[in-house]
Amino acid sequence: MKPKQVILLYRYMNEFRRKLNVYGSKKLFIGKRGEDFKVDSLNRMIRPLQSLFPHKNLNPQTIRQSVITNWLNEKNIPLEDVQLLSGQKWMSSTERYIKPNMDERREVINTFFPL
Repeated sequence: MKPKQVILLYRYMNEFRRKLNVYGSKKLFIGKRGEDFKVDSLNRMIRPLQSLFPHKNLNPQTIRQSVITNWLNEKNIPLEDVQLLSGQKWMSSTERYIKPNMDERREVINTFFPL
């Protein structure tokens, strides 16, 4: 997580969640009225943002996929750590987000099959 994200999560847990007066819930995120935070709630939050990204399929699943891809390919977080962070049961599910490095592939091909 980025420092900003940690701060936001900390504030949520220690400030906003206390205002909701819901201490018995085992869920990390809960709605304004103390109910479980469901996918429909997340979709309602994302829907107004779709106009900002007209050429993107913006939904919780694509956002999650984008974050996992970023962790693996841009941040170079180890595969095992990304698997744990994303909550995926199988390593193969996490591996599919690794993008091949085209420069490395080109170099190998040129080494063994020079033109």
